[in-house]
Amino acid sequence: MLLHPYGMDDPTVRSENAQILRQVDRVMRATDGKGVLVMDIGADRDSLLIPWIDAHRRFVIRLRGDRRLLLDNGVQLPARHLAERLLQQAAAQGRRTAWTRVYLPERVGEPLYLVCRVLPGRDHPLMLLTSLTVENLEAANKTLWYYRRRWGCEESARFLKSRLGLERFALRTYEAFAPLLFLATVAMGLLTWLQMRFASLARWLARSRPGRRAVKFLYYRLLEWWESQILQALSNRIPP
Repeated sequence: MLLHPYGMDDPTVRSENAQILRQVDRVMRATDGKGVLVMDIGADRDSLLIPWIDAHRRFVIRLRGDRRLLLDNGVQLPARHLAERLLQQAAAQGRRTAWTRVYLPERVGEPLYLVCRVLPGRDHPLMLLTSLTVENLEAANKTLWYYRRRWGCEESARFLKSRLGLERFALRTYEAFAPLLFLATVAMGLLTWLQMRFASLARWLARSRPGRRAVKFLYYRLLEWWESQILQALSNRIPP
């Protein structure tokens, strides 16, 4: 997991886009180009998409809806209009998922795919742009699966901020953030080690019980358990 704090006060940071591109390149070099880059709607910008297309990155990006996409017949449509049309056709066949090959007008020689799906209770469909080849329902569902997997990273970031203190401490300088992030990362590493080293404990904590449902993201319960062990040990040492 790459945790790299940055701020515009840092003289080595030219822009947010340049920073994202730099860190993605670091991850891709470390993994020999393996894996699929998955980002939410904030990545729907030319300053990220064009470099990733040129570098032949494998990516799945959520679209805002106003991006114009080029079809094989040369017609350009906003992504939302195209998705709604595709989903209407899919609904006639009993499907909630649709897909088609598209191009960015800036890179007409590089085929991409639009994968869209109806979301219950939402006015607009989920729209994903991917460089993966999507020519059937199985491939479309695989693309949707990649996007859902992103929530695991989101939950980890939320845990770091809410339970390990990244949003609870006021810092006066940008330089002070790196030690704080290091301490939070060490704490999360310890919880990861507990989960991997003591599998039976992890299963016991993850199970459902009265008033608590079974969970997959175990870090909250691991932290509660660890805190209870420390408090119990401290209370046993305090004289009555």
